[in-house]
Formats: sequence, C-alpha cells, structure tokens
Amino acid sequence: GMTYVADAALPGHNIEVLYNTALDGCQQACLNQSWCQSVDYQRVDGICYLQNVNSSQVPLDYNISGTPYDHYYK
Repeated sequence: GMTYVADAALPGHNIEVLYNTALDGCQQACLNQSWCQSVDYQRVDGICYLQNVNSSQVPLDYNISGTPYDHYYK
C-alpha cells in the first residue's frame, strides 16, 4: 500500500490525471508505474494526480483552500 498524509497535496508535479477514480484505483495506478512516487487524491470528485516526486523532494502544501486533497506516497 501507500502511506497516507491527510489534507495535503504536492503542487506543481502532476504527470498524469485520472478522473472519476476510486481511491484504491488511484493508488494502484501509481503502484503500477515505476516512475510514480506519490499521488494527490481530490476526495470530492475522485480526481487522482500521479506525480514523479515525493515529499522528501518537494514540500507538501497543507493550506489548500476549497476542495479537500489527501496525499499518498510509496
């Protein structure tokens, strides 16, 4: 599985975006890609952002206004 960080996102590094995706599908899409290090999951609309960096390289943003995001990393 992936490690969960509540109410956080990693801005500016989206490589691939999946729409209408359940959380487990979002995580699996990242786990299936060797380049994918982390995902941001927008909980309300089920939007999954696959990223090629993680929070050890880019600081997480905990102050995103509006729609809630969670961050998951390998």
